[in-house]
Amino acid sequence: MHLGRRGASTLTFIAHLVAAVLLSTSPSYAITLTAYFLAGMGAGFCDSSFCTWAANVTNPDKISGLIHGSYSMGCVVGPAIVAALAKAGYQWQTFYRIMIIAFAVEALALPAAFRHDDGLAYRSGTHQKAPDEVGLAGNRKPIMLCGLYCFLYVGVETSMGGWLATYCARDLHATPSVAALATSLFWTGQMLGRFMLGPLAKLVGLRGIVLLFGCISIALQLFLRWQESLTPTLCLAAAIGFVTGPLFPSGMLMLTRRLPKSIHVPAVAITCSVGQIGGAGAPFIIGLVAQTSGIQRMFDVVLGLSFSLLLVWLWFSRPQDTSKETSEAH
Repeated sequence: MHLGRRGASTLTFIAHLVAAVLLSTSPSYAITLTAYFLAGMGAGFCDSSFCTWAANVTNPDKISGLIHGSYSMGCVVGPAIVAALAKAGYQWQTFYRIMIIAFAVEALALPAAFRHDDGLAYRSGTHQKAPDEVGLAGNRKPIMLCGLYCFLYVGVETSMGGWLATYCARDLHATPSVAALATSLFWTGQMLGRFMLGPLAKLVGLRGIVLLFGCISIALQLFLRWQESLTPTLCLAAAIGFVTGPLFPSGMLMLTRRLPKSIHVPAVAITCSVGQIGGAGAPFIIGLVAQTSGIQRMFDVVLGLSFSLLLVWLWFSRPQDTSKETSEAH
C-alpha cells in the first residue's frame, strides 16, 4: 500500500539477489537457512502483489494462467539445470551463481514494468473505500475459506512434487534420472494446464474448472495408487499435473472477485501464507507416514487432501446473494 507494486517488485529482487549471493559462497548452515528465508520472503512479495495485479487487468483468467504457468515452468527448468551441472561435475553453488544473473535481469525488468505503479498510484487507484465498503474483518468468511482452499491445494502440490520421485525410486525401482523425470512431468503438466486457464474459464467458468478438474485429479490419483508400473506412473504424473495446475490461480481469481479492491493485497497475502503452511505440513506428514507404512501411503494423504479441497471449493465458490452478504457484514 505504501510502496506500490514498484516497491514490492524492488523488495522482491533485493531479497532474491541477496539470497543468491549468499548461497553462491558455500555458506555455513545458519547462513544457508537465512538465505532460503530471504528467497521465500521475495516469493511472498511476488505472490501477494502480482496475483492481485493479474486479477484486475484485462483478461485476468489468461494473465493469471500465464503467471502461474511460468512459475511451473521454473519448477521444470531449475531442476534440469541442476541435474546438468551435477552431471558435468560442477558443485551445487554454481546453480546460484547462474541465478544471480537471472535475478539481475529480474532487477531490471520488474521495476521497469511497474515504473508508474508507486504507492501514490496504488492508493489512488485501489485503496479508496466506498462509504458502505467493509474491510478485512467484514470479509473474513471468503478469506478464511480461500485460505483453507490454498492450504489444501499447496499440500497436494508440494506432496506430489516432492515425494513422487522418491516413490518411483523406492517402490518402482526407477533410476535416479527416471525418478526425477516423474517430477518434471508433473510440473510440465501443471505448466500446460495453467497456460490453458484462460480458454477453459471462458468455456466452463472458474467454479466449473475446479469441480471438473478436481474430480478428474482424484480419479487419476486412484489409478496411480493401484498400479505399479513405471510407464503409466510417468503418464499419470503429467496428467495429474495438468488437471491440478489451474486450481490455484482459479482460487485467487475467485477470491479477488468477491472482495473490494482496497483489501485485495492483504487478503491474498493472508491466503498465500496459509497455503505455504500446507506446503510445509503435508510433505512432513507424508514423511512420517512413509517411515512407518511405506512411501506408497503418500497417495492416501494426497487423496484425502484432494477430497477436502473439493468440499471447501463447493462452499467457497457457491453463488452468493451480494446484498445479503453486505447486510451481514455490517
